[in-house]
Amino acid sequence: NITPEQNTQCPIRMFDMVGKELMFATYNLLEGKNLNTIDVSGYSKGMYILVIDREGIASETIRVVVE
Repeated sequence: NITPEQNTQCPIRMFDMVGKELMFATYNLLEGKNLNTIDVSGYSKGMYILVIDREGIASETIRVVVE
């Protein structure tokens, strides 16, 4: 759930635990609350790191567990 203060593009990357980039996508976000789904059905069970880069704001890092 991402809530930008203005319309913006938001690059999102997914890494495995050894740092290999597995996914890169850019989402067009509208001002206000945005809800996006990332399909992890092709990923093996385990832990991953999701990095959200927002313009003018520090990157956000989220730990994702695929079961």
